[in-house]
Amino acid sequence: MLSKKLIVILLIGAVLRVWLVFTAAGINSDAFKYALTAQRMAESGVVSGMRSDFFWPYYSVNRRLVVYPFLGSLVYRLTGDAILSLRLVSAAAGIALIWVVYAIAKELFEKEQIALFAAALVAFHSEFAQASASVYREVLMALLIAFAFLLLLWTLRKERRWPLLAFLTGLVLFASFLTRPDGAAAALALGLIALFVAPGIAWKKRIVVCAVMGLTFCALEVPYALWLHRASGYWLVNQWQIQRKLTEVESASLFLLRQARDEDGTVD
Repeated sequence: MLSKKLIVILLIGAVLRVWLVFTAAGINSDAFKYALTAQRMAESGVVSGMRSDFFWPYYSVNRRLVVYPFLGSLVYRLTGDAILSLRLVSAAAGIALIWVVYAIAKELFEKEQIALFAAALVAFHSEFAQASASVYREVLMALLIAFAFLLLLWTLRKERRWPLLAFLTGLVLFASFLTRPDGAAAALALGLIALFVAPGIAWKKRIVVCAVMGLTFCALEVPYALWLHRASGYWLVNQWQIQRKLTEVESASLFLLRQARDEDGTVD
């Protein structure tokens, strides 16, 4: 059950973010590529969206970090506006983050007032609110990492169904990795927390929790990395690994050649 105070915080936080979404102006260059990717995903499919700019497979945003533009593509089908769709995804993530932070504080401190203060801080802090109305993947990333941490707390404290919760934690961590590559570091950090910062939890359970989370994460990540290698010819390990530098003209030429080859197979 949500307390009345928390509901008020959530409602005010939601209204603030929606208002900022419809009054925000201006985007950066990354936002343009997110929008292009989201629109292409909505119109032609996920893989086509990943190839939607001249920098495939060299530009990191579209080659790997697909969760944010993919969610934008779902909203795009309703709005017809890629920028607005991505702002709405950020706003929804920002609203959900309020509750997740509340739940984490409640789990850690077991005091309603501390949890409400944490929720209010996230809901009304100007930087959090403005980021939640921007075309940035960071708010979605924060939500996924925070939710994974909450799932881990539940996993360690529950007496039943904790293997399922550990599995879900691994899934959320993989989703965070496809939002920002920092998800790999977060997965490692949560594993260390489970092993060494969980007083009162049996070692056997700690080890099993880490194993389930890690195996779930790797079982998804390894096939995805292999698929990317087949699709691009490169091992795309992280966001900053650029295997080859191309000028914009060279990238555009390569893109057009591949597009022509895909269409009629006449260009070598």
